[in-house]
Amino acid sequence: MAKRRKKNWYVTRPARRAWVALAVVVALYAGWRVFDAVLGDTLAARSVLSRLASDEPGEADEARTEMRRMGAPFRGHFEDALLSGGRSFDAQQILTDVLLLEPFYSRDAVAEAMKSKDPVVRRAAASAVLMRYGEIANPPEKIDDDVLVVLAEWTKEPDDRWLPPALGLLGLFRDPRVVDVLIPLAELAPTAANEETRFRAVRRLGPFAGEARAVEALTKVTNRDGEPSRIRSEAIRALAAGGSADPSIYWKAIESEVGFERQAVAENLARVRDPAVIPILVRLLGDPNVDVRRSALNSLVRKRSPIVMDRLDELVEDRFWGIRADLAMAVGQYRQRDRIPFLVWLLMDFDPEVVRIAYVELFKQTKVHHGFTDELWSVWGRIPITDRAKEIRKFMRDEERREAAITEWSKAWGPRKTDRARVPHLVAMLTHRDSGNVERAMKALVKITERSDGFPPLLLEGGGDVAKVAEERVRFMASDREALASGWRAWWATQEK
Repeated sequence: MAKRRKKNWYVTRPARRAWVALAVVVALYAGWRVFDAVLGDTLAARSVLSRLASDEPGEADEARTEMRRMGAPFRGHFEDALLSGGRSFDAQQILTDVLLLEPFYSRDAVAEAMKSKDPVVRRAAASAVLMRYGEIANPPEKIDDDVLVVLAEWTKEPDDRWLPPALGLLGLFRDPRVVDVLIPLAELAPTAANEETRFRAVRRLGPFAGEARAVEALTKVTNRDGEPSRIRSEAIRALAAGGSADPSIYWKAIESEVGFERQAVAENLARVRDPAVIPILVRLLGDPNVDVRRSALNSLVRKRSPIVMDRLDELVEDRFWGIRADLAMAVGQYRQRDRIPFLVWLLMDFDPEVVRIAYVELFKQTKVHHGFTDELWSVWGRIPITDRAKEIRKFMRDEERREAAITEWSKAWGPRKTDRARVPHLVAMLTHRDSGNVERAMKALVKITERSDGFPPLLLEGGGDVAKVAEERVRFMASDREALASGWRAWWATQEK
């Protein structure tokens, strides 16, 4: 009987099974490597993009970190994923984020995105360029030709969603070619639908207001009937900022019934060097709108016009405390020591802020601080403004202390105004919104003129019944105090003759 031959271990049935399993594993591994080489990077990019849209806290930040770690080799895959359709996430925001991230930002990628047929991609590219130029780097002097062409096309799109990013980008550049894109938008026929577009275009024209084309377009806007006041005001600001000195533009603007337009003139004429605009500002000093008056005063001060100092006695009668406070600062800026008595007189003002500013300006010019201790004045600049106001109020309430300080300054810096010269200012204070100031003005008028026409005796004399005094105060504050003040002004006019 023949001897049976022993099989080798690697050809046994278990071994064959093992070989088959190994082959399957190798085939799977090879297939995976091929799949990963072909589609893996793209899928990884899509996975990261989908995480960018996650609502989970910190998920988006982790995805951005992962994108930075993956680096430049993955940029092509990200661009493919971003510029392809079928996105299920917040595409515009994610596109903007990705286009801004280094090293994914590239001029070619953004240019391709701006020319995409997908409006989401184009808006995202615009946002990316806007943020890139506006926040990350200084905008270049000239805009790229391809970008300018695309933005010009956007401004002609019927969909208004294109205009905000286009105008935002155009406003970043100082390229003269931008004016050719903005002027047609600014000159659109006024309608409610395009109001915001015209406003943005006029605002973007502001930096080019020194060019003849821009000046002509802005002038048309100011003269056009039916133009909303905010657009006309913006055009006036732009013209003044550019130094346009055609007085007829501003004379027409101050005739407007809209205070906003008159204020635009008052605020911005300080930038126009032509002395022909000074009469316009002087005219606005008598405007019924307090903001217009204050802006005109500050513009004259910025131009160092001597008219301010010449009309101190008239301007100080303004019943708005801000005007009087600005006058106090103006005296300090002009550095005219012969006007120091005017600051001393302002120490008798009823408003704490006016007194505070007058006191500070007096100290700057005289280096003395009557009425305050050396210890307090040495730390005056380091204590909070609220604490300074408290100290000023204490100074105002302490009549003897304030009178003594005013007397000391008057001795050193010339005679102060007489009490009777305060009458017009006191009369103006009768219409003040603060009841305490009104009562102090009433008592001062009675003391100076020895008259009490129209004043409730209870408020002049006081009394023990607090409830009755409070009731009388409320009744008087609600009365026609403007008519009462007019009566006092008429009486005072007869006394001055």
